[in-house]
Amino acid sequence: MNEKSDTFDRSIDPGILVSFPEKLSDEPLVEYEGELAPSDLVRESKGRHVQTFSARVLDWDENFVKTEWVINLEEGKYQIRFFPIEMFKNTKFLKHGYKLKAFLFIKSKEMQITFEDGSKLVMDDEFPKPESLTQLKSKLFNFK
Repeated sequence: MNEKSDTFDRSIDPGILVSFPEKLSDEPLVEYEGELAPSDLVRESKGRHVQTFSARVLDWDENFVKTEWVINLEEGKYQIRFFPIEMFKNTKFLKHGYKLKAFLFIKSKEMQITFEDGSKLVMDDEFPKPESLTQLKSKLFNFK
């Protein structure tokens, strides 16, 4: 019998250093490899841009931030990923439901994940509605 479980990305180890720019300027967005990105992010990036994801903050504790990523919007695939809290220090991102854009860059022996403010880039309808689960009637779950 197959068990269905959430997908968790535990590949990000808190011991791994991930760079995050302290502050980006208020320069306009530019198109970069088919995606909108802050112009100074493109200028400062080191490596080849490989993917961009929409994400939102779900929860956090003293060690990790729990985020939900849109993997495939058309197929309704989402993924929960945890990141070290240090990646979010000195940002305004630590709010429940805060929308983010995640940019992934790679180069030899290195991968860089950069989070940017997604309030103007991520649409609300990219994520499932929170009330969709609370309106279900099921004997297996006790929805509030």
